[in-house]
Amino acid sequence: MEIVSIFAFACIIPIAALSAFGLIIYLIIKAQTPRVGVWGKFAEKYHGEIPPEQVIATFNRNSGSVGMHYNGALNFTLSENELGVSAAAIYAIGHKPFKIPFEEITAVEKHKLFFGVHLLAEQVPGKEIKISAGLAQQIEKASNGKWTYERKG
Repeated sequence: MEIVSIFAFACIIPIAALSAFGLIIYLIIKAQTPRVGVWGKFAEKYHGEIPPEQVIATFNRNSGSVGMHYNGALNFTLSENELGVSAAAIYAIGHKPFKIPFEEITAVEKHKLFFGVHLLAEQVPGKEIKISAGLAQQIEKASNGKWTYERKG
């Protein structure tokens, strides 16, 4: 009987520790999620994601900014008329994917390096998504010119 109790106790302790660790990590991430930040504002106004059958291009593991910097953690998808934005799995909790119709995006190149193209959306005034000029060029090309950005002189 003692061997069974010791074995059960030895199994319960690691499971309880892992569960507690998982809960702590979840709460830390939840506390840092931008539900009311810039990401949250975009997700509230442009909720949803592009259905897989409508995706014409995917650009994964990009760096950029949606209120805060995401280093290699932004994924972009394209449909005929929308730009979808989602976060990598590590940020998935609290970062709901969103999609913005092309006609509601104003994109302007502000710098040639780093996050040179700033995307503004009609329903989220004063907030922007920053991406590299290289990524903006790839998105423009994949959209067959349906989405474009204003280039710096």
